[in-house]
Amino acid sequence: MQAAGAREEAIAVALRLLAIDPLQEEIDRALMRLYSEQGQTALALRQYKRCETILRKELDVEPDQETRALHQELLRHRSRRKEVRGEEVVAPPSQPAAPSHQLRQTVRICMAQDGARIAYAHVGAGPPLVKAANWLNHLEFDFASPVWRHWIEALSRDHLFLRYDERGTGLSDWDVFDISFDAFVRDLETVVDAAGLERFPLLGVSQGCAISIAYAVRHPGGSVI
Repeated sequence: MQAAGAREEAIAVALRLLAIDPLQEEIDRALMRLYSEQGQTALALRQYKRCETILRKELDVEPDQETRALHQELLRHRSRRKEVRGEEVVAPPSQPAAPSHQLRQTVRICMAQDGARIAYAHVGAGPPLVKAANWLNHLEFDFASPVWRHWIEALSRDHLFLRYDERGTGLSDWDVFDISFDAFVRDLETVVDAAGLERFPLLGVSQGCAISIAYAVRHPGGSVI
């Protein structure tokens, strides 16, 4: 408890110092380490982004080597701590299988540019069909859900149906510092690249509609909504 209290006090002091002079890169590093010691990797990574942005804006320079090395170590630490290996997930026996085929989904993990791990799954066989993530997906729960199960059965009957969990939800990383719209679009790009897809129909539902449109604008030759 004493160590935790001392760490909180150190964080408060560091934040006050940065408020006075935001260009103290050594204070940014200290904050990154303090947040990491608390298990707040997302806050530590966000602090690096803040440091990087201010240095570029005010001095037109990059963070120094020590700060960049600490950033890379934080990314590696999160990857080790949240190591999730690809696995096959079979529909629970209590759930009825589709009349024409037995559903099996394979879950894989890919890594976004900022180090966030994005979980994606494919079901069925045939030409690819991709569904953009919408809020509060969960690859495993949706696979057995009475809400989504019949969609998955129908869409995978004649296609390799690929879907993924948005960052912050499901089997993807919850501990993420960037939940911007651009990050959501980049995650779709990451999943498509990881799956090795080139041209495919893209399905957008709810929040996934805007993500699908943005993706199609960026890649006009690669997807059809």
